[in-house]
Order: sequence, then structure tokens, then C-alpha cells
Amino acid sequence: CKARCTDRNPEWVRSENLVPPCTSIAWDDKASECALRQCLQLPLFLAEDSGNHNDMAEKYPRYGDKQNRIQDYFLNLFDPSPSGDARCYSGETFRRVRQEEGYQKPGSYVCEFNGTSEMKTDLPNADAVNPSYRENIPADYFWDSMAPVFDDCWESMSNAIEHDKYLTYWFSIRLDYKWQQHYFEYEKDFRRHGYFGVENSFKIVLDQVNWLFQKQFQINLKSSRVVLQRQDKTWPDNPWRPGDAGRLLFTGDRNGGSGVDQLCTSKETIVGGELFGANRENPEYPFYGFSVARTTAHELAHHF
Repeated sequence: CKARCTDRNPEWVRSENLVPPCTSIAWDDKASECALRQCLQLPLFLAEDSGNHNDMAEKYPRYGDKQNRIQDYFLNLFDPSPSGDARCYSGETFRRVRQEEGYQKPGSYVCEFNGTSEMKTDLPNADAVNPSYRENIPADYFWDSMAPVFDDCWESMSNAIEHDKYLTYWFSIRLDYKWQQHYFEYEKDFRRHGYFGVENSFKIVLDQVNWLFQKQFQINLKSSRVVLQRQDKTWPDNPWRPGDAGRLLFTGDRNGGSGVDQLCTSKETIVGGELFGANRENPEYPFYGFSVARTTAHELAHHF
């Protein structure tokens, strides 16, 4: 699939078209064939939204609804070069996510440590069979796995639980300049945990919070538009639109604040703090701090 995709791009000129002829690949299980597509825009803020492809409706009408959508592997998320030659880090294996892995989308793809890299000797335990320093953080890692379900929080919740459905709310996102600076300082660590690009950096927090809301309230938290603060502290746009459940501001400074009972308003919830910090014993692998995710879950509970 990747070879067929890159074969479309050798004559691509960025100055003429910002989007390469082929930007993503997927496997069409029903037709047993490779699916190659070109995004309408690049990069995507919502990488999982296959509806952003210009030939989706024509070629794949049977995947038109969200429940049966084929999962894309976006080449540009790993390597932005014109060839789109996506690849994992040294010592990592590229594989497809299995159905039983609850913290990743089945059908999507991840890079994980394969135990063959020389980097293994840099880990605290060089003989570890499955060193977590080289893999994505499972979304439920920091939460109590026995977190209770709050029945009947919303109408038809019991029916949703029975049929494995979720009530979905979309939040617009603002990232202040200091948050962005923290991302660029620790970009390789965001990437190591599976988050690529400053526009997606907040998802390392939101994915963990989403696990808790799914587990306890049968609610799915999603992000809509993302706006980045300029260096002069101004904002190019207000990302909130009618229909959004609220607006989340992620700051580089430690923060936590929200309104109460503000669901589906433009009221902003503010959370923040540094996600990665120095690890003196193993400087190549900074510690990940969970406090921002914990604060976000707390403040969103106020918002709801």
C-alpha cells in the first residue's frame, strides 16, 4: 500500500499544491484491496475523520457511516517529506491495531518497540521484555480500572451501554504559546507516546480523560477546531462554533478553572501545566506528569 501511494507523488511540487496526490493508505476489508486517498487539506486536525477525503463518497459509499468507516494511516504524521515515506523510529515495528486493544482504534496503526534497538541498553531495565518507555501510554494507565459506572446520567444511557454506544460531545481547542513551546521542547517524547504535531499535542491529555468519561458516563469527548496563540499573545480566530459543547484552553503554566453547568456554551475551561519533566536517572526518557489530565477531568465535570 505504501509503495503504491508513494508512486503517485514523485512529481509533486509543494508550491503548486500543498497536498500531495496521495496522503493516506488504508486496507478495505470488504473488498480486500488497498485504499489510496488524497486529503482535501493537510495536515488534518481530525486525522480519524475519513470524510475529509475527496473521493470517499464515490469509491467507498459502504463506509459512509462512522460505525463502519475504514481506518486511515496518514503518511505525513510520521514523515512530512514529499515522498511521504512514512517510517517508525529505529528499533520500532509498524503494525496494525488489533480488535482487543481498547485504547487504540482497531484498524489504525502504531509503532512499538520491538526489542532489537541499541536504545534498549539506555532503559533503566535493559532486560525488560516490554519496556513501557518505548510505547504509547494506555489511556487507562493512570485511572482506577474498577471506576464505577454512574447509571442513568442521561436519558437512554442504559440502552447506550447495552449496545456499546456513546453520547459524543465536541470541544473546540485553544493552545497558548507557552504550551506550544513545551511541545517543541519535548517533541520527540510526544512522538514517542504517539502524538504528532503541535495541533495534536493536547490529545495526550484528552485521550486519557476520554477513557474515564467513556468508562463512567458513557460519554465520548472529541475535539473540533484547534487554534494556536501567536507569539505576541494574540489569537487568529475563536475556534468555538454553535454546536460545540465548550472550549478548552491548554496553557503552559499550571492552571485549572471552569464554569459550572456550562454545557453547550462558549464558556472556556482552562487547564495547563508541563507534561514532561527531567528524569535524572535516565535523561533520554523524561517523566510524564499525569496532573494535567486529572485536572482536565475534574474541570470538565464542573462544566458538565
